[in-house]
Amino acid sequence: MGIHGVLNLNKPPKLTSRQAVDCVKRILNVKKAGHGGTLDPDATGVLLICLGDGTKLFEALQAGTKEYEGTLILGITTDTLDANGQIIKTADASRITPDQIRSVCQQFVGEIEQIPPMFSAIYYDIEAPSESFQESIVTVGVFDGLHIGHQTVIQQVLTQAKKFKLASFVLTFDPPPLAFLAPERCPPTLTTVPKKIEILEKLGVDAVVFARFDSYLQQMSPNTFVQQVLLQRLHARQVIVGYDWQFGKGRSGNAEALKELGDQHQFDVMIVGPVQLHDKPVHSTRVREAIARSNLDLASEFLGRRYSIMGEVVKGEGRGRQIGFPTANIDAGNQMLPSSGVYAVQVKLEGCMFAGVLNMGTRPTFDGEKFQIETHLFDFEKMIYGKKIEISFIKKIRTERRFPNPDMLVNQIKQDVTMAKAILK
Repeated sequence: MGIHGVLNLNKPPKLTSRQAVDCVKRILNVKKAGHGGTLDPDATGVLLICLGDGTKLFEALQAGTKEYEGTLILGITTDTLDANGQIIKTADASRITPDQIRSVCQQFVGEIEQIPPMFSAIYYDIEAPSESFQESIVTVGVFDGLHIGHQTVIQQVLTQAKKFKLASFVLTFDPPPLAFLAPERCPPTLTTVPKKIEILEKLGVDAVVFARFDSYLQQMSPNTFVQQVLLQRLHARQVIVGYDWQFGKGRSGNAEALKELGDQHQFDVMIVGPVQLHDKPVHSTRVREAIARSNLDLASEFLGRRYSIMGEVVKGEGRGRQIGFPTANIDAGNQMLPSSGVYAVQVKLEGCMFAGVLNMGTRPTFDGEKFQIETHLFDFEKMIYGKKIEISFIKKIRTERRFPNPDMLVNQIKQDVTMAKAILK
């Protein structure tokens, strides 16, 4: 018979609404589930989870009255305009009085029509967008790297959305399908989710859905995917895809099959041809090959920007500080990396840019075995453990090598710093 209805879940912090649904699906062994409303990852409280036929109640649940409690933090501005972003500006809030706060809050009392910003929605649930837009122009793909070929497809989406005054939608996957189907063959990623969001926001996309590829999606035929996802959930009037796009169970559908389904279900399809660079189509594989060879200029041509990685600053062994060159060590996870060596880099930290020199490798001078990514920022002394940074690779200076003693390594690092400063000038 299955389980049908609505579950009241007291969601803990540090858990996305999508992750909460996934946990419930595993525990109750249900295939169809979604959340009625969304709580931010750091928020706690009641999250309504619809199970089975209970998903038909989404609209009614979202129309209900809700009550929230929040903590107001004064004196900071973040790059995302919420508590989860990087702090980019601070101000003295010590003189603000409770009466002043009450006075300002009065403008938010009563019935208010919420007008979303241009980049209005980031969904981590394929069920979520169904009531958000009447019709949309949609593109679908992994979009790893968001290279110039991907950007050409997305520009077509934006052009058509503007022409018909509709929402522009990007449906992508996190993690990518291959990570589910054959994780041993899944290549390192070229763009983290935060980087994808940043690029799509700059391009002007209205909304992006990060769908979790699972057995439910894996088993969908091309026709089912079109009906249940593109039409029922995203309300697609037009779907725009690249010439080599494949979809459906066993990748049985392609761009031409999508056109046939478009005729059958009365939506338009546009197929975008390849973008050629150096006489070959631009693919994520070519981007990875260029990065692996440390051909950073070629990678930049493919991407339309400098290649970068993102990561959290973690505590290292302090070797750099001991020899006069303190470093920020990062955990890059499964991101694509150039070959080991020394690089001139630019680092973004809390909205500010810093120049630096980076070493990737095992530090053979100290008989190291563990691979590490260490960045020395010029004229920078702050402790930034736990901070998230973005490192853009500008140019490779040299390969990593063993030195007879630490003093010779220090002399070489001084030369590396001088060369990096000249490159970044």
